[in-house]
Amino acid sequence: MGRTTMAMLYITISTFLVLFVQVNCKCSLTPIVNGERSIAYACTDSELSDLDEISNEAEWIEFSVSRIRIIPDDAFSRFRDLKRLSFYNCHVDHIAPHAFRGLHSLDWLIFHGTKLHVARTTWFQHLSNLRKLILDRCGIFYIEAEVFRTLPRLEILSLYDNELDCIPIDELAPLRSLRNIRIDGNPWLCECRRRLERFFHERRILENVGIEEKVMPVHKSWRQCMENINIFVTSRHPTNPNIKILEEGDKFETSTLRSLDRLPDKTSWIELSGLRLDKIPSYAFYRFGNTLRSLEFRNCIIKNIEANAFAGLYKLERLSFVDNELPQIETNWFRDLVNLHRLIIARNEIEHIREYTFWHLRNNLKYLDIRENRLRCLPIDEIKRLTKLERLDAIGNPWNCHCRRNLEKTLTKLNVGFEISAGRCYDDDNQIPSIIEERRKNKTTIVTTSVTGNVHWASFEDSLNKDTNVSVLIPATTMMTTIQEEQITQQPTTEFVYTSTITTSRPTIHKGTCTMDNNSQQVYTCTGLTSISPVNSIDSRAHTIRITLSDISVIPPESFQRFNGYLRRLEFRDCGIDKIAAGAFAGLYNLEYLSIHNNALKSFTSDYLVGLSSGLRYLDLSRNRISRIDNDVFDLFPYLISLDISENLMNCIGIEHLEHRSTYLKSFEVTGNPWSCLCGIKLAEFLEKRNLPYDKNSLIDRSECYGTHEPSSTVLPTTPSVTPIPTLIIPSTTEEEIPQKIEGVCTSHRKGNNELRYVCTGGNILLFNAIPNEVTAIEFHEGHLPRFPTGTISRFPNLRELLIRNSGLRIIEPKAFENYNELKVLAIQDNPLTAVDGSWLNLKKLERLDLRGNSIRYIAPQSFRHLPKLQYLNLEGNDLKCIFTSDLNEMPEVYIIEFSGNPLKWKCRLELEQFLEMRKIKFVRIEESCEGKKYMRNVLWLNKTDTYYTDECKACSLANQIKFSLMLPTFIICLLNIVRY
Repeated sequence: MGRTTMAMLYITISTFLVLFVQVNCKCSLTPIVNGERSIAYACTDSELSDLDEISNEAEWIEFSVSRIRIIPDDAFSRFRDLKRLSFYNCHVDHIAPHAFRGLHSLDWLIFHGTKLHVARTTWFQHLSNLRKLILDRCGIFYIEAEVFRTLPRLEILSLYDNELDCIPIDELAPLRSLRNIRIDGNPWLCECRRRLERFFHERRILENVGIEEKVMPVHKSWRQCMENINIFVTSRHPTNPNIKILEEGDKFETSTLRSLDRLPDKTSWIELSGLRLDKIPSYAFYRFGNTLRSLEFRNCIIKNIEANAFAGLYKLERLSFVDNELPQIETNWFRDLVNLHRLIIARNEIEHIREYTFWHLRNNLKYLDIRENRLRCLPIDEIKRLTKLERLDAIGNPWNCHCRRNLEKTLTKLNVGFEISAGRCYDDDNQIPSIIEERRKNKTTIVTTSVTGNVHWASFEDSLNKDTNVSVLIPATTMMTTIQEEQITQQPTTEFVYTSTITTSRPTIHKGTCTMDNNSQQVYTCTGLTSISPVNSIDSRAHTIRITLSDISVIPPESFQRFNGYLRRLEFRDCGIDKIAAGAFAGLYNLEYLSIHNNALKSFTSDYLVGLSSGLRYLDLSRNRISRIDNDVFDLFPYLISLDISENLMNCIGIEHLEHRSTYLKSFEVTGNPWSCLCGIKLAEFLEKRNLPYDKNSLIDRSECYGTHEPSSTVLPTTPSVTPIPTLIIPSTTEEEIPQKIEGVCTSHRKGNNELRYVCTGGNILLFNAIPNEVTAIEFHEGHLPRFPTGTISRFPNLRELLIRNSGLRIIEPKAFENYNELKVLAIQDNPLTAVDGSWLNLKKLERLDLRGNSIRYIAPQSFRHLPKLQYLNLEGNDLKCIFTSDLNEMPEVYIIEFSGNPLKWKCRLELEQFLEMRKIKFVRIEESCEGKKYMRNVLWLNKTDTYYTDECKACSLANQIKFSLMLPTFIICLLNIVRY
């Protein structure tokens, strides 16, 4: 009996240890990579503490969808043989200065989908042998000056899909070994983009492109960028009477620099006076970089300016320091001020100007004022570098006689106007009068008597004329849903209410309809909803509910409880859903099919599905923005037959959980995700083991696994004169085969001017053959039209309007509308169209182009160049992260552009709105008033992580604790029972 008891005890302890390791062991060995042996570990849903499970001999460590917010000093120091280190969607927002100390063999470092925001020099100080650096989708808007100087052997660099608008060429110059770079997906300033292109060409650096540009190859000189806008630089005494300056709201008192949070992001002029500033911190003015043109400090007792204090101010034209205590000028202050025209540093304590102080200003500075300082001499070489200098004011300095003579001679030779000094000069430092010291004491006494200072400012809107209110707000009641409602042939001037007020959203009006399917009393379709409320009008015995083309950001709790045992199928398509409340689907204990397709979800947790039946068979989460799916989701639904997570931002998924929980899985769609290398290999093994079909060529990026670069993935640097204009490459597919018979029905009616309009529903491509030649308008609704071939509408010489709505349109062939110059209105709405290319937009008379509600992620450069008469452009409700002003600059007649409902980057949206306002183009401005302030304050000054991710991490950690705490009592009870018997 004793042996039996001991055996039972051993089995129990072993079982517990297995379960414990299964819950807590997050890093697994992936020994084979590209046919070569490699000690590689893939860590999923893990923490840095899980490194304890990894051998010291590890050569590759990859973290995916893990809870790593901070990487501390010496985090990987024991892995002396480590060659590759990757972080995918790990929420990293802080890296300690010595985090990678000891990694002298590190060859690759990859950050993808993190929250770094700033690339800092200290991170790379121990990585002198690094050859490949990937910083993709990290929200990076700034790179510190010396980052690339610490990476002399870097060969491959990727900065894809960040917030960068410029990188001074001087930063890239030390990268002598660089041979491959990727910088697309950033809101580059056009002039900076051109300089980068020239640099790549001179160095023969290959520029990688994204998937979109592989499908739509474009010449490098046509890359999209943000056009520079010349706005009026306001001053304290403006000459233009239409400029509103220093009125109510433009002046306030403060005692801290943090009060700049009160200023709007689009501030064009700031003057700080009488404010005690012992230090100007890094990134203090970064969020004003899109519009700030003038910055002035008066009587502020500035003693220290951090290196990146003026980071990102690429558009600043005037910088002034008057009556401060700056002992010297540092070179790194001005490294980003590439557009500075006027620099005023008067009545400070400047004694020396170091070599290369004005290096970054050499191509633009026109006026330099260094009056009443303590300068003995000004280096002649510094003046010679300022090739655009027109005037120098330097009176009131105790000049060395020899230096002053050389300076005057040089300025005369360079044709630069100057005023240096008509008074005495000094050959000996001991001859300098004491008046300078007295001036310094008097100034300090005056300044220190004040506790608070003043902030004067003017916004970008103030820089426009008083009568120019160029932004518009469209009331929800005037939103257009069909071509008849829009009256697209009319000028829509009466539909717009002019306002300059910034709003956070459109007015909340519950609307939309739910209708019963003609073929069944149990199937309902809801469209145009702004809330879930209209669903309450549906019969509680409904079998299927489809909600499409709606504006629902949140699904509230218990939204469908009244349908309990009846509802079997629930679909959300194109609804803009970005959050699901806990218990939203509570009570649906017989639901078998759930689809949340083409929405805005960023993650998917088990909380979303609390109260849902475990018998769910089909789960569709395709075409969202999901980067993380909790493993608990698979625990809840062990009977899943079909899972679709295609077209998201997934880097990794819990393969082990899928393998042990989802044993009935027969269909698993994973295409269109940026899978990481090691996790992608594990996923491929799982799919092959289960005999689940997948595309082996597109599952993972081979270059991120093996360091290879296919020729098709690069654009060779060539001269613009020898490269022809490319056209759209249509991918070969099988689903777009021409149908054998006509489907759908059409109805016709004539308008008052005898124009013939056809409205077709449920049709395919052959239905166009049933429409008479004299038709003037065609509406194609709810059909099956995956491809629009060339010549489809060649029979209709009088066609003025064409609408294709919700018909599954994915591909428009090149020249599809060529020679149809009578077409004035083209609307392609609510289709899975992902890209726009100019090859099918050659329409000389087109006045209105409506592309709302599609899935457009990419607009090829110069797509709108053949639309000279276009007046109205609608890009609402797509997946555009940036709308480049270089594209919009090609439409001279456009006066209305709508773009809300796109996940635009912060800086890209600011640039876009500024461009539209200057061009007097009407648009709907939807803006979070504190967006920029929160962005800069939390990320840079306070170094806090986003609340959402913090809560999420706590929730995940708590879930693991609960699992262990539930297992522990069971284990103890088992032990007591065994001992007892």
